[in-house]
Amino acid sequence: AIPFTGVLYGVTKGRSRFNVARVPVRSSRLPEAFHGLRIVQISDMHLGSYGGDPALVRNGVDLINAEQPDLIVFTGDLVNDYADEAEPFIAELGRLQARIGKYSILGNHDYSDYPKWPDPAAKAANLQRLKEIHAEMGFRLLLDEHEVVERNGGSIGLLGVQNWGHRFQQYGDLAKTLRGTEALPFRILLSHDPTHWEHQVLGTGVDLTLSGHT
Repeated sequence: AIPFTGVLYGVTKGRSRFNVARVPVRSSRLPEAFHGLRIVQISDMHLGSYGGDPALVRNGVDLINAEQPDLIVFTGDLVNDYADEAEPFIAELGRLQARIGKYSILGNHDYSDYPKWPDPAAKAANLQRLKEIHAEMGFRLLLDEHEVVERNGGSIGLLGVQNWGHRFQQYGDLAKTLRGTEALPFRILLSHDPTHWEHQVLGTGVDLTLSGHT
């Protein structure tokens, strides 16, 4: 009864009731130029659950913009299964603003492995359209790659790996994602599934991992 009640709340009230959690992250390795950096992390929108009504996410967009973030990172599962679930929300999520930029990765649902497709080409076209939608929303989609983020003369690495999960899809290539970042003083990894941290990320020297999925 308890799990059922939680799910019922989630699909009725919880899906449009957004909260802001402010979490300070401290590290002696972080360059002084990045002290006070404000990152907004959002995850698991599953836009197919909103019935195509952009008004349901408008409050969340306004809350994020009110935080005046330097970076916005989205850690996967933009849709439930199909790219067209995100089409009605492109303009609304395109309103998200960040001083430095907006970055994203894919989650396990974004690969559309769960529904049955008529052929591999249709599935591939769906994923390609989803990647295009990330760009149309203003997000730089990181696919086993990294960006060097610069601020006030300092640099850190923002890394994005494709989905890798224990008992879930394992598309991500962490070695490729890390390549070329070794000299950066501080590295933030976006990885959708938090089980990735224990099974592969731990011990690599990554300073902060941001995940969704749960």
